[in-house]
Amino acid sequence: MGGQKEFFSEVAVSYSQAKVIILPVPYGRSYSSRGGTENAPGAIFEVSDNLEMWDEETGGEVSRLGLATLPSIENVLEWELLKKLVSEQVKRVYKDGKFLITIGGDHIVTIPVISNIKKFFPANPGVVYLDAHTDCRNVYQGSFYSHACVARRIIEEEKVPLVLTGVRSFSREEWEFIKREKISLFPGNQFVIKMKEIFDLLPSFVYVSIDVDVFDPAIIPAVTCPEPGGVLWQEMLLFLRQLAIYKKIVGFDVVELAPIAGLDYPQFTVAKLIYKFLSYIFLSS
Repeated sequence: MGGQKEFFSEVAVSYSQAKVIILPVPYGRSYSSRGGTENAPGAIFEVSDNLEMWDEETGGEVSRLGLATLPSIENVLEWELLKKLVSEQVKRVYKDGKFLITIGGDHIVTIPVISNIKKFFPANPGVVYLDAHTDCRNVYQGSFYSHACVARRIIEEEKVPLVLTGVRSFSREEWEFIKREKISLFPGNQFVIKMKEIFDLLPSFVYVSIDVDVFDPAIIPAVTCPEPGGVLWQEMLLFLRQLAIYKKIVGFDVVELAPIAGLDYPQFTVAKLIYKFLSYIFLSS
């Protein structure tokens, strides 16, 4: 691993032994306010061994399934090269019949993951896109592949069913696009009360993309673009557990943490979130 810290390194196993693969993609070239997302995977891995592995809700230790962390994707400058490097790893993991968690980095890393995952299922999986922002701009800061364009690229290029939820910030362009294209949108204050409606819009197989700015800044302040009025911890856990019960989760990513020096609890929270969701997926009934 060349000295790279792993997720739950104390119980990590080899790739061949693992059922769950963690892919770190510390790509941090696109941001609006403050940067630092390229430091997220390392910060999350660094604190992960301090978490307890027993999950009281599901009554088990999902780490016993076998967790392995791949070497980090290089923080390259070119989008096409990043896409190629991520795609190679995603295809390898799914060909080998394993479950993938991608940890960014910029939200743009979600695009090549979804593009390649969908090839392994008879019908396109649906996408639950949890974000404070719609990410539906066509171009932002001169780029079609900015963090502000991710959901739009997924909708237009990957053509998978996508539900936006947790959102509480729009541009006029995005609002008009969402209305014109009839995109399923559930603002942040509808996150829990409309769970059944959200689930009913999705096919049986579901991919989940979590931009951690979907949380209220009181929960996770270390993001590039914090927005007030976000999702609370217990609301998120309720949503993810119910989603894992009613749908087949085929993979997920957690992106856009931007660690702040001297402030460790945001990465503890994200590490816990990853482990909790994994527990729901494999241990809930």
